[in-house]
Amino acid sequence: MIQGHSKVTLGIDIGTTKVAVSLVDAETRDVLATGALAHESDVQGLPVGRSEQVVSRILATLDSCLEGVAPELRRRVRGIGVTGQMHGVVLWNPASGDTSHLFTWQDQRCHEEDFLRRLREKSGDGAVQSGFGAATIAWLAAHQPEALRRYSCAGTIHDYLVTLITASPKVATDPSDAASWGFFDLRKGAWSLEAVERAGVPSSLLPEVRSAGARVGNLQAGLASRWGIPAGVPVGNAFGDNQASLYGSLTDPSRQMALTIGTGAQLSVVVPQLPKELPSPRQRYEFRPYVGGSFIAVAASLTGGRALAALGRALESFMREMAGGSAPSLDAIQSAMHEQGLVAVDTDLRANASLSGERSDPNLRGSFTNLSFDNFTIGDMTAALCRGLVEGLRDALPSEFLQGHREVVGSGNAIRRSPLMQQVIREAFGCSLVLTEGSETTASGAALLASATL
Repeated sequence: MIQGHSKVTLGIDIGTTKVAVSLVDAETRDVLATGALAHESDVQGLPVGRSEQVVSRILATLDSCLEGVAPELRRRVRGIGVTGQMHGVVLWNPASGDTSHLFTWQDQRCHEEDFLRRLREKSGDGAVQSGFGAATIAWLAAHQPEALRRYSCAGTIHDYLVTLITASPKVATDPSDAASWGFFDLRKGAWSLEAVERAGVPSSLLPEVRSAGARVGNLQAGLASRWGIPAGVPVGNAFGDNQASLYGSLTDPSRQMALTIGTGAQLSVVVPQLPKELPSPRQRYEFRPYVGGSFIAVAASLTGGRALAALGRALESFMREMAGGSAPSLDAIQSAMHEQGLVAVDTDLRANASLSGERSDPNLRGSFTNLSFDNFTIGDMTAALCRGLVEGLRDALPSEFLQGHREVVGSGNAIRRSPLMQQVIREAFGCSLVLTEGSETTASGAALLASATL
């Protein structure tokens, strides 16, 4: 199988809960190998609403992930592409070796003490949200200035990885990740330096904005030896996981839309240019830069598949307590939930699946409505949560963006493993659903973009 593939590229995806790798043939788009491991890097004991991860654990998980790939295939890698969870920020100092935790996209510290409202007023950027990298830096500048002064560089976790493996003296980010940080001018494709200054963010920490996939440097010899990959292979500028997922799954963006449901959930449609008016911060969609100068309209949910997982865990806990410590596995419970939900797919029970709020309304919470004796079942609740999640994303995008799109390309385990979710998607959009091949589409998208460095 390995013979005959001359342009093998490696894609690395640093997600919220796992690290994934994918090796592809950049010419045929064939996926040659994939691997994924949970990095279990969450920092415990933080105040409610805060979310940080230990960077060293993430990097160690990446090493383990690559060890699972056949050595003869690793030796054929000719380029590396990197992607990962957007919005978050890592700070580091190359001289001292100090590295902060990763402040993730789920971090809500900017909502403390009305900081976000005041930040929006000062900066003039009403769209900046808690969890955005630049907002987190602004919070640190205001509350922990001494700690912030320890660092000279900042970037997303995948920007950090690219800098680390290439030993690049400069930090680069792409427009998709820069836009996810806030204080970024979408039309100009550059930082809004006036907003940055007003927000109190040290401009020296902002990474240089370069095109996604642009060659940043080459894999340094030490890591090449450890990973079993040829030293000096080119490494492309990292880009956001939303964009990487699209790049790895859409073959005809003019007729396809992409729906990913994992820890969070996103519905994305590629558009050639920005409209005259951009959505307000109160609207549940936004525009993000894409490759080649185009954009994507994105409706996102912070809760995503976690709503269904939460129901499964509640059932598991209840059964364990009732049975004196024993209960079916969580996988078995969730499988039964979705089987019963498929029977009740036409339920009249309705659900709002925003259990953890949304960026447009952090105080929003989930709910069930139209509850009756007839639909007060686990199957109905599961089906209603699926519908609430999918239809909420669909309704968040203006209908004109969906016109002409005849196919939903689905990715993420919450779709792949659930015939119930698949049926709900087909009914909600009134078109066909195609599941992405392979289990690590986002990492594969990064590998495909790496071909631009060859």
